[in-house]
Amino acid sequence: MEDLNKAIALEPGNPSFHHNRGSIYKDLGEFELAIKDFDAAIGLEPLNNLSRQTRGVAKMLLGKCDSAVEDFDAVLDLDPDNAGALRDRGLALGTLGRFDGAIRDYEQSLRLEPDNPDAFTARGLAYNGQQRYDLAIQE
Repeated sequence: MEDLNKAIALEPGNPSFHHNRGSIYKDLGEFELAIKDFDAAIGLEPLNNLSRQTRGVAKMLLGKCDSAVEDFDAVLDLDPDNAGALRDRGLALGTLGRFDGAIRDYEQSLRLEPDNPDAFTARGLAYNGQQRYDLAIQE
């Protein structure tokens, strides 16, 4: 972390440095600090989908799922075939109890990556949330 802090001090306009430090903060569970760094990266590079998607994950882990959905929507506006963003948005929607939307996202994600076990598992959990146990068991 010390090296990234130095790099940012030397070159504060480099969005990659902010993104990388934000990713470390996210992994350490320091979600507010992570979000600040992802905000900085996006401010420097507004079309930075990786930082926007990772910020959405940090927001979701912080319990800010509505705001996370907004980030995933923005990522998908620029890259509608981003299977990871679809899965992430599905998880946020499912956490909010919006299971129909979550299932739609997981199904679209599976069309793009038909062998992704995370999407199958998450879709099964969304079916479970709808009390559609027959479909949940199939996943």
